[in-house]
Amino acid sequence: ENVKEHMNHLYDIEQQDGSIDPIEAINDLRELMWEYGGIYREKSELEKALDEINHCYEKIEMLDTGSMSSESYAFAQIYRLMVPTCETILRGALIRQETRGAHYRVDYQETSNQQYNIIQSLINGKLFWEKSSISRIPQPVQEALDANYELDYHQLE
Repeated sequence: ENVKEHMNHLYDIEQQDGSIDPIEAINDLRELMWEYGGIYREKSELEKALDEINHCYEKIEMLDTGSMSSESYAFAQIYRLMVPTCETILRGALIRQETRGAHYRVDYQETSNQQYNIIQSLINGKLFWEKSSISRIPQPVQEALDANYELDYHQLE
């Protein structure tokens, strides 16, 4: 049933006679991510980018897609997948209030020792995010890690 629903959606957007060129939309999204979602990040800039992402969702319905075999249709599909991916990156960066690795938060310059996962869920067609604490590493595993042993996944179970 999900496959049939997905295929119907693909057929529905074929020959969509919109006013936005998918390649231009992709380039705009690329620029947005470079400017606001790059290495240097700040809350206000991430929030601006997320506002723009909401407009990107609206653009999906205004793309000029052409036939299913056309280049514009392919780029429209790519854009359709890029928008939620970019939103996920931006929301993850907004939730993580620290500088970590190559990603520098101008407003949170320190690295936190707190460990957590950022969990993304799709509920009724809408994306949601939440922070979930990671339980403490069992002492034997921590000792092995501290001693620089290489552990396979099955050894951690």
